[in-house]
Amino acid sequence: MSSGGGITEKQKLSSLFKKHLEKQKLKLRLKLFLVFRSSIYAIFSFSKYYLEKECWIRFFSWISVI
Repeated sequence: MSSGGGITEKQKLSSLFKKHLEKQKLKLRLKLFLVFRSSIYAIFSFSKYYLEKECWIRFFSWISVI
């Protein structure tokens, strides 16, 4: 009887551990997604700034030619 209780206790612990691992995996995925998103946002904002700067330089050089 006690051995049957021990097995269910082990099953409870293993299921709790599996749930904990799943939560950790989800947290890790969320962190990776946020880091990935912020790095992409930084790259896009930098490229947008660079392109705007580049466009203004071309615009002023085009005006100076005229």
